[in-house]
Amino acid sequence: MAARSKLLRAGLLAGGLLFAMPALAASVTYSLSSGALTTVQFIDLTTGQPSPCPIGGSNCLGAALALTGGTIQVDEAAGTLLSLSVSSTNTGVLSMGGFSGYSTVSFSNLSFVTNGPTALFSNGSVGSANLYSFGPASGTVTTNLAFSFVAGGTASVPGVSFAAGPIGSMVIDQGGAMSLSLSGVNLGVLCDPLNPSACVLVKADFHLGASPAIPEPNAAAVFGAGLVLVCASLARRRTA
Repeated sequence: MAARSKLLRAGLLAGGLLFAMPALAASVTYSLSSGALTTVQFIDLTTGQPSPCPIGGSNCLGAALALTGGTIQVDEAAGTLLSLSVSSTNTGVLSMGGFSGYSTVSFSNLSFVTNGPTALFSNGSVGSANLYSFGPASGTVTTNLAFSFVAGGTASVPGVSFAAGPIGSMVIDQGGAMSLSLSGVNLGVLCDPLNPSACVLVKADFHLGASPAIPEPNAAAVFGAGLVLVCASLARRRTA
């Protein structure tokens, strides 16, 4: 009876530790629940100053572009944004009004992926939410571009990639919700076809909402359950 009890206690302890392993994991993966590219701004490469948009004032984007997919992995204990990936299967249109010889510039299949971890800086808390800032976050933007020229004709450039290093802010609610903003994501460079030295840098702002992803069944938890059952079975056999 004593041997059975010891064996069962050992199995429960080992299995319990394995069950607890997922809870000890510091990182949390969030899935995009809502999000949009909200602002596109032109920066004059010669002066480094914002260049007015021909249509729309300071926002060159006619309408917000909804994001359709994304994941964010965060380790709050280590103060690290481990990874960020967002994408859109929709098409965004910049109405150029003849600026640099373009009528419109469209971009589709847009994605932004960070190249590695980025440090998070705590900005305190408000209620149950923790506030953070980060960046520049090294990453890459990839998109398909389509140009429509005032003089007539079109041109397409698929799969264009640009280095992007936006700054950002993040709010993580202990109830599970997260919101994240990215400012200054590089979407590319536009140059005047008739004057290639006249170029503007196209920058965008993203706003995201996310919630914790549903975790996959953890192998350690499954193994822990099995270990408890095996030990209980052995204890019954010994008694028999």
